[in-house]
Amino acid sequence: MVKRTLLAMVLSLAVLFAFQMYMQKQQKRSPGEPEQVEEVKPPETGALVKPPGEQIQEVPEKPRVDTGALRPAEKKAPRSIKVETPRYRALLRTSGGGFEHFDLKKYRDSPGKEGVPVNIVGEGSLKPLPFDMLLGNFSPPLPADFVFQADKQSLDIVQEEKGALTLTWSSREGFKIQRTYTFYRDSYLVDMVTEYHNTTPYSMQVVPGLEISQVYSGALAGDRYSFKGLVAQIGTDVKRFTIKKISKGKGPKTYANWVAVDSKYFTMGCIPDEPAKVIEANPIGEEGLHVTVARDKREIKPGERLIFSIKGYLGPKNSAALKAVGNNFDEVLDYGFFGWIAKPLVLLLKYSNSITGNYGIDIIILTIIIKILFHPLTQRSFASMKKMQDIQPVIKELQQKYKGDKARLNQEVMSLYKTYKINPLSGCMPMILQIPVFFALYKALLVAIELRHAPFMWWVTDLSAPEHLYDFNLFGFLVPIRLLPLLMGLSMYFQQKLNPSGGMDPTQQKVMNFLPLIFTVMFWGFPSGLVIYWLVNNIISIGQQYFLLKSRAKAKPVKAG
Repeated sequence: MVKRTLLAMVLSLAVLFAFQMYMQKQQKRSPGEPEQVEEVKPPETGALVKPPGEQIQEVPEKPRVDTGALRPAEKKAPRSIKVETPRYRALLRTSGGGFEHFDLKKYRDSPGKEGVPVNIVGEGSLKPLPFDMLLGNFSPPLPADFVFQADKQSLDIVQEEKGALTLTWSSREGFKIQRTYTFYRDSYLVDMVTEYHNTTPYSMQVVPGLEISQVYSGALAGDRYSFKGLVAQIGTDVKRFTIKKISKGKGPKTYANWVAVDSKYFTMGCIPDEPAKVIEANPIGEEGLHVTVARDKREIKPGERLIFSIKGYLGPKNSAALKAVGNNFDEVLDYGFFGWIAKPLVLLLKYSNSITGNYGIDIIILTIIIKILFHPLTQRSFASMKKMQDIQPVIKELQQKYKGDKARLNQEVMSLYKTYKINPLSGCMPMILQIPVFFALYKALLVAIELRHAPFMWWVTDLSAPEHLYDFNLFGFLVPIRLLPLLMGLSMYFQQKLNPSGGMDPTQQKVMNFLPLIFTVMFWGFPSGLVIYWLVNNIISIGQQYFLLKSRAKAKPVKAG
C-alpha cells in the first residue's frame, strides 16, 4: 500500500514539474528528423480587380524612367487618431496605420482602483507598430516619410454598432493606397481592408502585408508557467513558437490561416481572408516579438486595383470572444494536452460563478464535484490498499521463507493475491485515472482569464497570482509569507499520517516525510486558485480516508497458511 502511495505522490510531483516543459516542447521535431510543417498553397485569387460600375480609362503602359521613390501628392505630418468604444480606447498612428496604444477598459494592470487599463500593445517604443502596413518591397519604393491622411480627427462608437475610419495616401504619379478600418462597439475585432489602386502609366510591384509586434512587459509579462510567443494555424494544425525558439531561427516560414502574437491572458491576432505567409518572425530584445505577414509580390498594371483584407483581434483570451472571430481562432487559447477535459471544467466554473459571483467558492464547489465523481474509484483504491496492508505480515513471512528462491517467492505471492482476490494494480489505477483530470483543471485554472484579478475573501485578492500577506527580511532577502501553501503542506502531512506505514523501509519513510515540505516549496509561487484547489482536495481526501479506514477497522487479520 505505502509503496504505491509513495509511487503515486512522487509521480504527481515529477509530472507536475515536467508538465509545462513537455507542453512547450511537444511541437519540437525529433533529432535528425526534418520538421514536418504542412505547406499551405498560396491563394490563386486576391485579387486584381476593377470595381463594378466604375469606368476606368485604360492607360497604355510606359516604362518608368525615374527609379527613385514615389512622391506624395501632399505631405502631411504624422499624428494620432483616437478611437473609443465601450471596450477599449485606441490610438491609431497615421505613419503606417498601426496602433500605438490599445487600452482595454475592462482589464486593469493590477487589482484595485489604482490599476490602469491594460495596453495590449505593450509598454515602451515599438517600431513598426502593431498592424502597420508593410511598406517595404514596393517597386518603385514608397517614400521613407510615408504618412496617411485620415478622413476623421477621432472616432467615438457609443450609440452605433460600428464605425469606419479611412486612411489614404496618393502619389503625384497616380498610385493610391486606401486603408479602411471598421471598429465594432461590442467586439475586439477590427476589420482592415487595404486597396492598392494604380492609375500610373506603368506597372507597380506590390507586397500586400502588415506588421505585428508586441512587448511582453507589465500586464503582458505573465509568469514562468505561461506561454509567450507566436501561434499560427498552419493547414489544420495549430503551432506554437516560443520567443526562445524563434530566436534560434525556428519560427514558421510558410502560409498560415491566421497568426497571433500571444501572451498568457491577451492575444493580438491577424486573420486574413485567404492564407498569408509569415515572411519574418524576430524577437525584440528578450521580451518582445515582431512578425511580418504578407501575400506574394503582385504586379498591378495600369488601371488595376489590388485588395488585401484581414480581421484583427486585439483583446482578452475569452473563449466566447475568440470563438466569435471564426476560423477556429479560439484554438489560440491553449488548455494543454487534456483540453477536452479542461474546457467542460471551465464551463462548470462559469456556470457556478453566475450563481455565486465568487470564483474562489466556485473552485471549492468544482473540487467537491470532482471528488464525488471519483469517490467510487477512491473507495475501491482504499479497499485494495487496505487488503494489501493486511497481508503485509504474510508477505514478510514468505520473504523470509523463500529469500533464496525468487521464482518460488513470486509464485507464492501471486497465489496469495489470488486467494484473497487482490489485484496489486487496483490500488494505483484509480489514482492514475485521476491524473488527467488534475492536470486539466491545473491548466484551466492557470490560463482562464476569468480568474485574473478575481478576489476570493480576506487577504486573497487575486486568484490568478500567489497570495501575499507580508514580506520577511531574511539576511537582506525579502521572503514573501503565504498562508495557503503552509495550510496545503499541513494537510498533506496529516493525509500522509493517515496512511499506515507498515512495510515501508527507512529510505521510503524519509522520502515520504519530505514530500509535504517539497510540495509546500513548489506551491509557494503558484496562483492562489491552484493552491485552494489542492488544499480543498487534500482536506476532502483526509475525510474520505478517515471514514474508509474507520469502516474497515474491524476487518479480520490475515494469517499465513
